[in-house]
Amino acid sequence: MRTIVHAIDAPREKGRRMSGHDAITEVLGRPTVAAAFFAAADAYGDRPAVREHGADRALTFREWAAGASEVAAGLHAVGVRPGQPVALLLDNDADFPVCDMGSVVLGAVPFSLYNTAPVEQLLENIDNSEAPVVIAGARYASVARELVSLRPQVIGTLVIVPAEGVAVDPAGAVPGEVGLDELLRRGRAAGDFDARERATSVAEDDLVTLVYTSGTTGPPKGVQYRHSGVMFMMRAFRERLGLSPDGRVVPYLPMAHIAERLLGYYMGMAYGATQTLLPDLSRLPEALREVRPTRFFGVPRIYEKLLVAAEASAARAAGPDGVAALDALLDERMPRIAEDGPLEDPQAGVPEAARAAFDAAREETGLDRAEWLIMSGAPCPAPLLLRFHALGIRVNELYGGSENISATANPPEAMRLGTAGRAFPGVELRLADDGEVLLRGPNITPGYLKDPERTAEALDPEGWLHTGDVGVLDADGYLKIVDRKKDIIINSAGKNMSPTNIESAIKLAAPLVAQVVCVGDARPYNVALLVLDSDVLRTFADRNGLPGRTPAELADDPVVRAELERIVAAGNGRLSRVEQIKRFVVVPAEWTPGGEELTATGKLKRRSVTTLYADRIDALYAPAHTATGAAR
Repeated sequence: MRTIVHAIDAPREKGRRMSGHDAITEVLGRPTVAAAFFAAADAYGDRPAVREHGADRALTFREWAAGASEVAAGLHAVGVRPGQPVALLLDNDADFPVCDMGSVVLGAVPFSLYNTAPVEQLLENIDNSEAPVVIAGARYASVARELVSLRPQVIGTLVIVPAEGVAVDPAGAVPGEVGLDELLRRGRAAGDFDARERATSVAEDDLVTLVYTSGTTGPPKGVQYRHSGVMFMMRAFRERLGLSPDGRVVPYLPMAHIAERLLGYYMGMAYGATQTLLPDLSRLPEALREVRPTRFFGVPRIYEKLLVAAEASAARAAGPDGVAALDALLDERMPRIAEDGPLEDPQAGVPEAARAAFDAAREETGLDRAEWLIMSGAPCPAPLLLRFHALGIRVNELYGGSENISATANPPEAMRLGTAGRAFPGVELRLADDGEVLLRGPNITPGYLKDPERTAEALDPEGWLHTGDVGVLDADGYLKIVDRKKDIIINSAGKNMSPTNIESAIKLAAPLVAQVVCVGDARPYNVALLVLDSDVLRTFADRNGLPGRTPAELADDPVVRAELERIVAAGNGRLSRVEQIKRFVVVPAEWTPGGEELTATGKLKRRSVTTLYADRIDALYAPAHTATGAAR
């Protein structure tokens, strides 16, 4: 948003100077995100609020508020009214927060469309929301125009946000299309809209955003979030995690992901953090090393990749003569941490000779200055957490979901690794007779937009959310998630097993394997699909004299096969006999987020995978294979 990012004459707000903690208290004391946003602008003023990684674009809190006010006036001028949805087809760049918060302070309900999704899926979101406005980045102009042409009765206005180096063909314009400059001009011409005054009219029970589920079990569901629910969670995080003011965060997941919206974006605003928005996920390691964030959220797959880089850096620092000793030290520390809990001093018990390697590992991740690190989004493998803690990187775990934002987290002073911690104050948690996690509290969605039938399936008459997750609670209320209720394997002998636990055992300390999908429901034994990490595979190939071969060729190479058989055997050694993988097949193509196998945030689409690869799975159960053989 070049006209806003670089050319705002923002008025200075007068007010008393507050300390960082007083400012957070002031902001979090507001009833809505809209009111909190302007309170943050007043409290943090000229502090850097938003910057874009890889570009010379930045906004202070005051400039952010001025830009959002202009967008709100422009949207009002084209007919958007409180309560109406506004669809955003934007990257994680400096344009997003201005357009999003402009919608919020108007009282509208902005929501993000996945910019990698096919038009057919985007249409499902448009049809459900009936968004009268789509704000699209220039690189998505053709997709947005197609949406308008297919739904002219719904989308009345298309706003195209300019981008450097991306030309938009004016000949392809559709009815109702305007550029961002024109939207802002209309807002200024109206002259009678006060964004701050409008923000005071937004109510706690009004919706602040929508998040659409991946739709793997039917049409996507529009999960609704109230202002009060988001504000509740931001206060709860402060109470549980003791977050400090200011800081630095790197929002990198799509803003259609509620965890990123809360932990990176909303909390970045409320806590006065500088947000370095990342348009290109492939540059995440680079961004983390550059920014050195003070807090970070990641799904397990992100942490797996960070661990590979950390251990490689540690090995280089240790040198050829020290690698074996380093591995032995980490292996010795892990069970001790599992037994006694996280070390207060990460350097405790680390010989002087190994400290440089430990420092190198932490610095390589870019997380060495973080006050808290959160892993969530999928069941977190305990060995992965233990490995980070053994390196002196204290990763916490929380539990949440689209319908509950977040529900539990480990207290930093009393972490129990392998659990997702205790319920936040104000959140009720109990287990159903079959172990399903039930939740109730201000964090719970009021339901799915225009979908009373599926809302009734998720929320019972007493207000309990039936999460679909199976968990166990210890005597102190710490929750451990076992698996998704629908994913639990019950083999032909009636044995219940968690595929996630089995997959985690195989992947542990095996960077070559990017994905493991365990199959065994109603079958006599478990088999698996293995997907290889292309970067690690290239390194492995070069190290073993196999350069220049394609991933498909390498998947069939005897050297690679032998390594995979070693990995599976090692994983099986961590499992009971009935859980072990008896046969596996390699899928030569790497799966990418947003494809048929993974959601846009990297979660496994288990049902889709088992359908897509049904022939390969069936072949693993064919009599031609020996009981211990590995299918190619």
